[in-house]
Amino acid sequence: MTRVTRGADPTVISAPRCWVSVDIDKTPGTVDEVMGRFFTAYPMFEGVSYVLQRTASYGMVIGKTSVRLWFCTNMEASDQYWRSVFETPPSNLIIDERMYFPGQLQFTTSPAFTDNVVDPCADRWLLVPGLYDEVNLDGTSVEARMAVCSRENAALVTPPTVPNAAQLARTLDRLSVQVARTSTGHHHAYAIGCELFGIGCPPELALPVMMAAIPRAHGRIPRIGECEQMWEDIAERGTVYTSNPPFALLFPDDVPDVPALPANIAATEEVLEDNTLGEWGRDAHVNAQRYEALFLPKMIHWGERDYELKPGGYWQKTEHEGVLALRISRDTSMSRVNCTNTAFAIRSRNLKEHLDPPCRIDTKARLTGLLLLKNGYLKLDEIIASRPVLHPHDDNHFTESVIQASYNPESRCPRFDQFLHELFPGDLEAQTQVLRLMAYLMVVDISFQKFFMLVGLPGSGKGTLVDFITHFMGESNVASVSDMNTLLEPFGLAPLLGKQVAFLPEANQIGGRSGAEIANVIKIISGGDPVTVNRKNQPQLYVRLPTRLVSICNTPPELGDESGGLERRLIVLKFSEAFTGAPDRYLPAKLAAEKDGVLQRLLAELPGLYGSGADSGFYTVDSARSARDAILTCAAPAASFANDCLCVSEESTLLISDITKVAVQWCAENTIRPMSSIILARTIIGRFNATRVQTAQGRGVRGVALTAEGARLQTLSNHF
Repeated sequence: MTRVTRGADPTVISAPRCWVSVDIDKTPGTVDEVMGRFFTAYPMFEGVSYVLQRTASYGMVIGKTSVRLWFCTNMEASDQYWRSVFETPPSNLIIDERMYFPGQLQFTTSPAFTDNVVDPCADRWLLVPGLYDEVNLDGTSVEARMAVCSRENAALVTPPTVPNAAQLARTLDRLSVQVARTSTGHHHAYAIGCELFGIGCPPELALPVMMAAIPRAHGRIPRIGECEQMWEDIAERGTVYTSNPPFALLFPDDVPDVPALPANIAATEEVLEDNTLGEWGRDAHVNAQRYEALFLPKMIHWGERDYELKPGGYWQKTEHEGVLALRISRDTSMSRVNCTNTAFAIRSRNLKEHLDPPCRIDTKARLTGLLLLKNGYLKLDEIIASRPVLHPHDDNHFTESVIQASYNPESRCPRFDQFLHELFPGDLEAQTQVLRLMAYLMVVDISFQKFFMLVGLPGSGKGTLVDFITHFMGESNVASVSDMNTLLEPFGLAPLLGKQVAFLPEANQIGGRSGAEIANVIKIISGGDPVTVNRKNQPQLYVRLPTRLVSICNTPPELGDESGGLERRLIVLKFSEAFTGAPDRYLPAKLAAEKDGVLQRLLAELPGLYGSGADSGFYTVDSARSARDAILTCAAPAASFANDCLCVSEESTLLISDITKVAVQWCAENTIRPMSSIILARTIIGRFNATRVQTAQGRGVRGVALTAEGARLQTLSNHF
């Protein structure tokens, strides 16, 4: 009989309690705005005394508020109850639900800062007095509680009194200065009225400041009646501060300092300071400036994509362009239309249409000889000299992504080394070529002008290697197309813009396309020549693509290239091992964990790749020679026939009819379609610098003769 054993009982058990803490985490807006939303969404807390705790991130994230609120309740409540209360907070509030699970720590201490950093908050605790000491959980409405005591009722419906005239004077001076800088419309005047009403400002002092906030457009002079109507509406509706005094009043002289901003952002903040009082405006460009200053310190819009400067100092693609409006909606209180218009305004302000990444933003010069990593960048010449030095990122270096590894000389990769031995057991040359291939892909350089092809049966490890390269390079650095046919589509080259690597899976499926056209595109890209790139609904670009092409196929494709250009560029790796057993499902994760170690292996291979010795650079290994010959034979049969069967001989003359008979026999032995005599003669003349002559027997070619292989095939052809 099998006994099922269970784990030990939990050591932390949830227990009902007469208090609750609410964690409001990184919510956009000031403390006043956030607390107003909180009491509006959860009226059960309105009018109750509580303790406000500024959390560790308070004052560190510009434009966002992080506080923890501590309330007492009139009866015990469980974690499950509070989870149900805060299960679906409003979109303009971020409340951490994890506070209501057993074992969740709730810190009450202030954060400790290292490196002599001063806490931006002088006091992180504040007792906010209210009309009640406990949150009522028995279902009694606020209206019923208001009727209990006329004093409480009067306190709830009237604004709090001003503690002193100096506080009111400071508030009026501050608002007057902000209004003088710029004005954004009636909504701004309404927001000023709300703030002044919340601190008990009399209307005779508030109305002039409100009227100054209304813009004088097209010669129109604002009337005092407009502001009086706003003031009556504010008094009738009340403000978000009706039950508790505003936080600007609670600690007027204790505003937390924030870290210093860059000059350009600080200037934007100064200009837009008045817009932070109320809701966001209708001017999309003003909203774009404000949103950038608060949430997007540095951004680029290029190629229909958004790129953000990461804390490490490098650029990274953030989101699809259609998501930015939703992101703005999440961070602000604007309507959907305003969010969409603001997104368009942000992109128009940050559009970098003429960049050709990887490049410099300031000079638009191409980035060559650099290796961009997560924690900095390396220079190729220093790596080749075996003296690599890690340099800090330069925000002028723009690329779609960086290598997803960090430079750490102590890192190792034993599982990756084992994986190479499993792919090519005993073939050190093939292992070296794989390492050089990966090293070449990660460097911003196309000087080798190579086209790579991975050939092997299914289950031979090609896909696992490609998946790891994609993860290592970063998905934003890699383009994957369906097959070689895509390169001939109207917009087929657009996905290659800015990409360092492009994988062509199942390249054997040519699909009736002309092999010569596909080979021509491959030669242009791999050779670093300029090419016209059509983009949908956008102007064409004439650029040099930095993309290295890697074809993945089970059987070699039928390309056409009689010029011989593909022969100089083609590098083939033959995967001969078939892994028929149970696959290691955790192998991708094991390889991904060794990215830093793999980087060290590739850096060690770069001096050999860029060296000047006989074994430097790329070369055809013995295990892949037959596969490469078969590919070239299909791509350029006339050139392959000339190499096998003809040689230079200045005094010899061969009839084209005789050469054609030998070529037919050669095609039969190599299972290739017969070639026309015109292509054959043109290839021979160009390859051997021969001359066309007319003899008594017919047309011929002077300057070539048959090799031993050609003589053998001629003998065979004479028997048929």
